[in-house]
Formats: sequence, structure tokens, C-alpha cells
Amino acid sequence: MKLDAALEARLTQASAMLAECRRQGGALERLPEEARPQSMLEGYEIQRRVHALLGDAPVRHWKTSETGPKGAMTAPIHGSRIFTSPASVGRVNALETEIALQLGQDLPFRDGEPYTREDVLAAVSHYALAFELCASRWLVKDVEVEEKIADCLSNDGLVLGTPVPFTGDILSPVKRLVLMRDGTPEPFTPNDIDPAGSLTAYVNAGGDRFGGFKAGDWIITGSMSGVQNAPAPGLWTARWDDRLEISLTITG
Repeated sequence: MKLDAALEARLTQASAMLAECRRQGGALERLPEEARPQSMLEGYEIQRRVHALLGDAPVRHWKTSETGPKGAMTAPIHGSRIFTSPASVGRVNALETEIALQLGQDLPFRDGEPYTREDVLAAVSHYALAFELCASRWLVKDVEVEEKIADCLSNDGLVLGTPVPFTGDILSPVKRLVLMRDGTPEPFTPNDIDPAGSLTAYVNAGGDRFGGFKAGDWIITGSMSGVQNAPAPGLWTARWDDRLEISLTITG
């Protein structure tokens, strides 16, 4: 990525502001105009710089979005906000119930040689239920996609359920989801995600500045349940097809 003085200043300012928001748990109206990324590549570079400023370990957890105004996207999940079920977390704004896939082999971007769905399924070793913890650093909702990428697609952490060996495929997973809050069924808007499709779409698009997905990485693949606001203490649990389960106690 070639950097001139103006681009370097823009990336430096945006990265510093976003890193400070994450440290403090705060938010901005949005980035000032002179600090806003002008391309998806700049958004991905800001992700990398924020991760470095936070001093996190190498990225091993990701989120993907299959669809967007400019195609499939990804974002790293910062290590300080990754938890294992049964988890206890103090601060949660909102959560989404997702299926996470773990890779058994690398899936580097292959320019001109796209992966098939079968290629991607063969690379998955385990799967698990996951709660994505969600919070935007922007108070303005309608920011450009480049700013959403810079903010890691509003990711604020991850709770990972018990892993199970993966075989086959996952079709229409929302039909087998049960979501509970404090022991009571929690209503949600069903979203029939395609975990393998989401992963395939991104590895064929590429763009991240961390070197792509590696063996052992976990990737969350889209919400089955929409967004659940979770500002109050409580116990959240979910089961999928009597094979996957997850538990999160919110204490704050």
C-alpha cells in the first residue's frame, strides 16, 4: 500500500481515535472528514493499525459478512474481548447468535483461482455456537461502508461455545435455533444464514491486511437471530440442533 503524507495522516488519525474508543468503551459521532477512509483497502489498513495500537496477540478470530454494498467483508475480533462459554462478561450492549467455523487448514486469497464451496467445507475442522458482542464506535448510523470496515463491522467481542467436529454442510440453520434469556424463550427475527457461503464469499474477495485466514482460526458467519439488545444483567443461553450450546452471564 503506497502512502503519501496525506494518506498517512488520515490513517494515523483514524486509527488513534478508534483505538482510544475501544480502550475507553466510548463512541464518536463519526470520524472527522479528514480522517475518513476513502477505500475498503484504507478501512482494512485502519483495522490493522488499531489492532497494533491495542497490543493484541495475532488475530485468530474473525467475523465475515457475505453481502454489502461493495461485496463480502471481514473484520478481526480483538483478543481482549474473546471469551469461552460458559462466560461471564461485565459490559455488553447487544449480541447476535451465530455459527462459528474453525479452519483445519489455511485459506489464503487466490487471485484468479476462486475457492468452491466444497473447497471451503473441506477446510473446516470444527464448529460451535457463538454470541457476537456488538457495539459501534459511531453514534451516526448511516456511515459509509469504509468507516464500518475501519470499525471492524461493529464487533465488540465474541463468546465461543463448545466446539464439535465438523462434517458435511449447514443448511437453513435458524430452524434449529433455541435462544433463551433468564430461562425464558427470547423472541427474535429469524435470519436464515449460510455459514459456508459467507466464508466462501470472503475468501474469494480478500482484502484484509493480516494475511488472510489461517488453520486454527475461528470465523463467525452472520446472525441467525438479528440483534438482541442486552444492556441489563442476565443469563443468555442458546442451543442448536441439540448439538451445539452456549452460555453467557452478563453482570454489568
